[in-house]
Amino acid sequence: MYKKEAALSEIRRYAQDIPTAHFTANTTTGPAPLTVQFTDTGTIENAAAWRWDFGNGFLSKVRNPLFTYHGAGAYNVSLTVTDAENRTWKTVQENYITVT
Repeated sequence: MYKKEAALSEIRRYAQDIPTAHFTANTTTGPAPLTVQFTDTGTIENAAAWRWDFGNGFLSKVRNPLFTYHGAGAYNVSLTVTDAENRTWKTVQENYITVT
């Protein structure tokens, strides 16, 4: 049993060290025009570039963009982060922003 617990502990420790792309928004629902502050909360060391897709054809390369949605609908938002060694991580949150 001890070996199993030690192995699980090692897996958990390793999983915590895996870099991830992640983000939050100060608001996710509201009437148009809806202004949203997005914040990169990922764990990628040496991040060098960000590419946001707001789900409506608009993109941004700013780390923590402020974006205004003008049309009603539900929007998928994605963030792709590239580090200094040109490795990329991507996260997508489906129907993350809802504009009424």
